[in-house]
Amino acid sequence: MAIREDFSAFHTVCPESSMLTVEQLLRMPSVLVGRPQVFATPDELLRTIGWAHILENFEAAEFLRGNELVLTTAIGWDEDPDFERYAASMAQLNVAALVLELSERLPAVPQGLVDACNNFALPLIVMHRPVAFVEITEAIPQWLFAQQTQRVKAGR
Repeated sequence: MAIREDFSAFHTVCPESSMLTVEQLLRMPSVLVGRPQVFATPDELLRTIGWAHILENFEAAEFLRGNELVLTTAIGWDEDPDFERYAASMAQLNVAALVLELSERLPAVPQGLVDACNNFALPLIVMHRPVAFVEITEAIPQWLFAQQTQRVKAGR
């Protein structure tokens, strides 16, 4: 049995106005509880989010399709990660933003990650308090569905 690798024919295209932006995400209670620190330009905060994905390793290509919010605790990272390669692959895959939750294992945001994300215009959101990633991953499709429902009700 062959595994299908091209899912482009099954991709739903939503109007840009009904997509969640990184800026809007930062106002959600499930995100605010983490006391987020944002490393991004105002233009980068206008990127749209179509889905959220929890990813604990550096091999993003096989899991992402574009416009995802990537959430990580860095638990699967090597001791000396190649942040340039990581940020480059995220940018190439059109990731909307990277969310990093700090912990005892990683108590401070690595400057190399900040620099790499800046180099590739990848918004980086650092959570200084624990967050329930499941609440964020649930909030995104709920928000998108609510927007689409409002558009249908308004006759658009």
